[in-house]
Amino acid sequence: MPRVHSRNVPPVPRSLPPSWRLRAACGLVLGALLAPVEGASQAVTRATRDEIQLIVGLEDSLWATSRDRRIEAFAAYLAPGYRGVYPDGVHDKSKELATFADVKIRSYQLNDFLVRSLGPGLYAVTYRATVRGNYLGYDLQGDYWCATVWQGSKDSWQAVLHTETKAPRK
Repeated sequence: MPRVHSRNVPPVPRSLPPSWRLRAACGLVLGALLAPVEGASQAVTRATRDEIQLIVGLEDSLWATSRDRRIEAFAAYLAPGYRGVYPDGVHDKSKELATFADVKIRSYQLNDFLVRSLGPGLYAVTYRATVRGNYLGYDLQGDYWCATVWQGSKDSWQAVLHTETKAPRK
């Protein structure tokens, strides 16, 4: 079994507020995903122009299905083993779909993309989402730092991991 190099990963400090501990933990998870793997035949590399266009298009389509309230299309984008990491905890696919009805996105804009190839058919994308909407009556307006890991081939792609955290107000 390949091992992720972790000797430079510090523990999450207990002195941080709970919301910041969650953000730090998400960063450590993504760092582990993007870290070099001992014995791996291919290193993490910058994606090609075509790969970037594909992954950015998938990400935009996923957000559009949420904004347009198309739950069947949204569900098709999530892998059976999907995990979403949010301030309220880790969601599996069924929990993500259960919260779908409560999220109302009026508009969104995606920017600052960085796409990395993690190996054949596996990509990580980070970006900033500017969102207007609400969740159970709570205002969601603002900027969010997001990351998604996509897996697939040809015309069949699914998100296996997604996380987002609200960016501090400037």
